[in-house]
Parts: sequence; C-alpha cells; structure tokens
Amino acid sequence: MMIKVVRHVGIMVSDMEKSLKFYRDLLGLKVKSLVDEEGKYLDNMLSNKDVKNKIAKLYAGDGDTMIELIMSKSHENKKDRDFFTIGASHCAFTVDNLQKTYEHLLKNGIKFNAPPQLPPDGNAKVTFCEDPDGTPIELVEVINSDVSRNILEKKNCVITGATGGLGREIAIELAKKNCNLFLTSLKENLEELKQELDKLNNGILIKYQHSDLRKAEDVDNLIRKIREEFTSIDILVNCAGENHRKSLSESTLDEFDSCMNLNVRAPFILCKEFSKDMTEKKWGRIVNIASSSAHDGFKNAAIYCSSKHALLGLSRTLFTELKDSNVRTFCVSPGSMKTRMAKEDVGLLTDHDYNLFLDPNEVAEFITKIISYDNEMISQEINLSRLNID
Repeated sequence: MMIKVVRHVGIMVSDMEKSLKFYRDLLGLKVKSLVDEEGKYLDNMLSNKDVKNKIAKLYAGDGDTMIELIMSKSHENKKDRDFFTIGASHCAFTVDNLQKTYEHLLKNGIKFNAPPQLPPDGNAKVTFCEDPDGTPIELVEVINSDVSRNILEKKNCVITGATGGLGREIAIELAKKNCNLFLTSLKENLEELKQELDKLNNGILIKYQHSDLRKAEDVDNLIRKIREEFTSIDILVNCAGENHRKSLSESTLDEFDSCMNLNVRAPFILCKEFSKDMTEKKWGRIVNIASSSAHDGFKNAAIYCSSKHALLGLSRTLFTELKDSNVRTFCVSPGSMKTRMAKEDVGLLTDHDYNLFLDPNEVAEFITKIISYDNEMISQEINLSRLNID
C-alpha cells in the first residue's frame, strides 16, 4: 500500500476571516498555523507565476488529519462549481451530537440543505451545510456503536501496576483497541507482558519502565521516560496499589507512608502531570482503581481504607475540575478479585471463598467499555460487587 494516511484536505476560500469564523469559531477546529506563502517553490509547485497565498492549517481533536484553508492574494477566485461538479465534492466531519451542532450553526446563520437525516442503514445521522464560500460540508454523528470507529485507537495510555492481576488485563484489552501503551510496574516481568502484547500484531507502540512508585525519584524518572517516548498522554490508568492488613495498634507509620505514597501520592502526581495534555487536547480519560474499601470501613484495614477513601476524594475532585475540558475521570471500585494480591492476603482468604471473587478480565473489559463512551453519558463512580458474597 503506497498511501499511509490522509494528510490534509485543501479548501480554497475567498475571505480568510469569514472562513476562520466558520471553521474555527463555529465548528471548533484548532488553528495550527496562519501564514503568507509566496516564492519560487510555490510558483513551481502550482505551475504559475507570482503566486501569493494566505494559508491556515487547522486540525480536529485527533490531531492527525488537517484542513488547509487557502486564500489566493494574487489570482482570481473561481466560484463556478457546485456539489455535482467533477472533482472533490465536499468535506465531512464527525461530531458528537449532531442535533446540538445543527441548532448552534443554524442560530449563527449557517445555511443547511435539510435538518439532520437518518440514512436507510440507520448507522448515522447526517446533514449538509455550506461554508462562507458555499463549499458543501457534511456533518455526521455515528449512532450505531457496532459500526462506529474505535475512539481509543492510537491513543497513548499509561498503566501503572501493569503486571498485576487487573493491570495486566487492562493492558491486554487496551492493546486490542490499538492503544499505544506505556507500562510500569515494580515487578520484573514487564518484558514478558510486552512480548505477549506484541503477539496481537496490531502495530501499536509498547514501552515500559520498572518503577517503585512509593519513591518520589522513581515517579519523577517515570514521567521523564514517558515524555521521551510519547509526545502526549490521552489515557491514564492508576492501577498500582498495596494493602496492609493489620489492626490500628499494630500498624506503623512506615507502612502508612508506603501505602499512601503508592495508593494516593503517585496517582496525584501522575494525574497532575498528564491531565495537562488532556485538557490541552480537549480529550482524556483518567481511571483510578479504588476498591470497595473506598466506600466502607473494614476491620484490620485502617491504612488501606484510608488510602482508598483518599483516592476516591481525589477522583471526585478531578471529575469536577476537568469535565469541562472533556477529560473524564472514573473511580472504579471493584470487590475482591482473583489476583495475586488477593491470594497473598491470608486474612481475606480466611473469611472469604476465592472462587467467588471477581474475574479481573471481566473488570478490564468493563473499564475499556466505559471509557469508550464519548457523548453525554458519564459514569463517575463505579462499584463492582460480587454476585455472591460469602
């Protein structure tokens, strides 16, 4: 295959300011550059003399495909074409809510051929409007989730605790969705996990670094390494955690500091760092893995319950602070799962049947599903309980 990707679509315009008001201010595209171009290179490329253009390059949320608006300052604009003229006929954009977009543009004087329509296949709602020069613009809202594009494809994702029972399953599910992954864990089998993910053969980028997130210097080094490998982060999954099953009188301050550093401090720092990317791009997902202990108090779990309550409070704050930038924060609180941590918790297994614990693969599938929703619905706090609690 010779073509790797659609780079941009060029649209000739007669008035740059009017066009920017339409594409930038009304449709919400972001301006990457606005420049004047002229010279020998341009003359040669266009087989013309003394070409002078003003060019605006704009991009949507994914940042991959650009729209290039071109206003000639030297040659006469020709406007003798319509939708049925041979050649490129129109430009299409996907929107989240077509009805709202239609009403917003209509209120601002944009001309439409007809209100949003449902095609025979029922997979999308569609309407056509015109830009200031009469260029047909198609607006589409995909409404059938089975045929909609994979919203997570090529998103850059950081997963902490990636070799744990749940972290590993989340990594697998996001790899299936073609997410680029940066994996971190204290354990030494990250390379083994990477090799397993590579077998999916989907061309994603997978990087990793061993980190002890209880240590401030390791968190700083992790962020530095992630910044070297990825230009920005779209999805952050804080899955690393530790548990201390001791009575209050037997618990130590060292254990308290260790648990708080891993379960609360590290997620706070990573959220603070990578939410900057998300708010700038107006798209992001933060998933904090809490526990049923975030909503209750249990005997011999003073430190652990305190840490998970703190993580829930952080998640609630992030949800409120970041939602206006289309950054969605999820606090997922599963009950006991069939993981290594659960197997090593003698006190837990004394009171409960391991065979009734949640399957971490099902939890990972659920998380991957909820972060894929991209319209108005949002699940802020999710409690995943066992059907049978012994």
